[in-house]
Amino acid sequence: GAHLTVPAAAEIELASAGGMVIQVTAGTELTLPAIPGRWFGRRVAGALRHGEIRVTTGPAFHGARLHVDTPEAAVEVSGTTLAVICEPVGTCVCVYEGVVRVGPRGAAAESVPSGRRRFVFNDGRPPELADIRPMENQKLGMFRDSRRAWLESGSEK
Repeated sequence: GAHLTVPAAAEIELASAGGMVIQVTAGTELTLPAIPGRWFGRRVAGALRHGEIRVTTGPAFHGARLHVDTPEAAVEVSGTTLAVICEPVGTCVCVYEGVVRVGPRGAAAESVPSGRRRFVFNDGRPPELADIRPMENQKLGMFRDSRRAWLESGSEK
C-alpha cells in the first residue's frame, strides 16, 4: 500500500518472493500492491495514477490475483506478462503473455489474450481491442526474458 513516485530520470524494479516483478517507468505515480500471501491473502491490489508499469509473474504467483485500478480502468491479473499504461486520453493494457481481464471501472471486464491490447478511453467511448503495440511487445519480451530465471528459481536475488 505504499505510495511511489518515480522521478523523470529513473526506473525501478520491484521483485517479490510471491512470484511477481513490477517494472515502474520514469515519471510514474502508483500505490504499490502488497505481496501475495503464501496461503491466504492471495488477492492484492494497487493503483496506477499516471505513467507505466510492466508486470511479469512466475510459478509462485499461481493462484494469486493482482488488481490494478487506473483513473478509468480496472485490470485483473492472474499470471502473465503485461503493461498498464496511463495516457492523457485513457489506459492501455498490452498483454504479452497469458490472459488479462480489463474493463472500464465499474463495468464488465473482458479477457484480453496474449498479443492483444485493450484501450479504455476516459471520455466514455467504448473500449478498443487491437494488436499489442509493437514497441511494447519488444519491451515486454525483453523484460520477461531477463526475469524468467529468477521467477522460476523461486529464490530472492
